[in-house]
Amino acid sequence: MRKFRQTINSNSYLTQWTYNKADQPVTMTYPDGEIVTTGYNNLMQLVSLIGKSTYVSTSAYDSALEQSNASIETITVIDPRDPLFG
Repeated sequence: MRKFRQTINSNSYLTQWTYNKADQPVTMTYPDGEIVTTGYNNLMQLVSLIGKSTYVSTSAYDSALEQSNASIETITVIDPRDPLFG
């Protein structure tokens, strides 16, 4: 598990990641407690991204093994004025 702690305006925020044996991110825990899980196919290509919402439900790849399509179910808009992301 890898951790990153950042302090903004005296508030401490912790983000954590877990990885598989191929060093690909499997989970990411955001400071608000949301855990986002990344799913991969047998070729280790991203196929899903699921947390409080389903962010990516399917993903397709072309013959060159490049991502050609992804179904994005939910998009989270971040306020750029939020001090956590500013």
